[in-house]
Amino acid sequence: MSVKRKPLSGIQTRPIETPKAAPEQSESPTGSTVQSPERPVSQHHRPSRADKAQIAAFFPPEVRKQLKLIAVEQDKTVQQLMGEALNLLFAQYQRAEIAPTERR
Repeated sequence: MSVKRKPLSGIQTRPIETPKAAPEQSESPTGSTVQSPERPVSQHHRPSRADKAQIAAFFPPEVRKQLKLIAVEQDKTVQQLMGEALNLLFAQYQRAEIAPTERR
């Protein structure tokens, strides 16, 4: 049985905010210098996350609970435990253990 869904054509979208950066200058085809408009600073910008990528997966809630319990018991962060787990996986596949495991 198929479900009738409303068309998406009536949905209004808002532009995505991007971080502010210094205006870039470039040369136009006529030879004059043109300034790009400034980008707005995102309220979600975190310098500690620069040059890092998020890795995510979906598991049952009890997996998350168990991971958090281990973190508390071992006085570590979930981030540290995930680094350890990834390094064990990398070692199993003969890859360099490059995931950081130190506390930030």
